[in-house]
Amino acid sequence: MSNKKEDKDVLIMIGGESETYKRVSKGDRVKTKDGYYIAGETGKENMDRWEQKLLESDEKLRKINKRLEKEIKKSSKLDFKTWLYLYITHAVRVEHPPVIDIEDKRTMYVKDSKKNEVFVFRNYDEYKNYFLMYLDNIEDDVIDLAIYTRGSRGQVIALKGLCEHIIVKKKINDFYSSITQEKIDEIHAKGKLTPLEAVQMWESFDLCVEGSKSIFSKSRCQYFDYKCHECLMESASHKLEHDPIAFELMNSIKEEQGPVKKLVPNNKK
Repeated sequence: MSNKKEDKDVLIMIGGESETYKRVSKGDRVKTKDGYYIAGETGKENMDRWEQKLLESDEKLRKINKRLEKEIKKSSKLDFKTWLYLYITHAVRVEHPPVIDIEDKRTMYVKDSKKNEVFVFRNYDEYKNYFLMYLDNIEDDVIDLAIYTRGSRGQVIALKGLCEHIIVKKKINDFYSSITQEKIDEIHAKGKLTPLEAVQMWESFDLCVEGSKSIFSKSRCQYFDYKCHECLMESASHKLEHDPIAFELMNSIKEEQGPVKKLVPNNKK
């Protein structure tokens, strides 16, 4: 009789600060701080069981994602009247970045985009949350300016370029508003210039912002509607402090002209 009992029971070791032993029925779940294991289960059986659970979890996740994709696709599908309106007006639908809840705000840079490109959002909440991925807050009446039309199923169709313009403009305004007198004093103590002073310096030298790999100088001019001040303000907003610059006048008769002259901004004489 004792032999039969031993066939059904197993002796397990429970680890911790001190190892203890306990006899339990074979197949019982034994809870530990890391989860549980099954009494009498071999290492291979344990591995096979968890691999099977992972496969089942992956399959469930795949089915959930597939269902979500169908729901998103269905909710993004435009009614015929809205589709026809976009077709007649030559609007080109492009994909917007996935609208997700993030802790760190994304950075919106000046981009080269076509005027007829539009984003399609499933609803107004998703539309507003797109802006909140880049901004701490935004007013509805501001983002409503970018709405091109709405679908009968609640979709919001917005102009891509105008959405990006709103984000860039708001970030610039928020950046300059955040510069306190204390920060200005700290920047001056280092012998540096504030972003606004950097803009004034560039304007005094009649300088232009260079293009980049993502957008050419000509496209940048078009982006800011050839308003140089706004372009320079955006460029300066990427840094809190800037180095003053000085140009040397160099020519073939330098010796005859005397000492080298330094050019400094008008407000830094």
